[in-house]
Amino acid sequence: MKWLSIDVPIGLADLLVRTLKVAVVGFVVLQMKEWFDAGSFDTPATAVDAGLIAGGTLLLNAIFMWINPKTR
Repeated sequence: MKWLSIDVPIGLADLLVRTLKVAVVGFVVLQMKEWFDAGSFDTPATAVDAGLIAGGTLLLNAIFMWINPKTR
């Protein structure tokens, strides 16, 4: 269980900033992938995919915060 406390968000603001960073990076990387694969952007689908990835990251980090209450 100790490895779970290595990178636990400190609070709600930290949790939201991390989630936003994942969403932005995921969107940019997926857009680049679409450009290289298909030669065009698919912005709506890329935004949905980036949102799903960010949502999963939010959930995982929230679980880590719940498991390690001393980091709040």
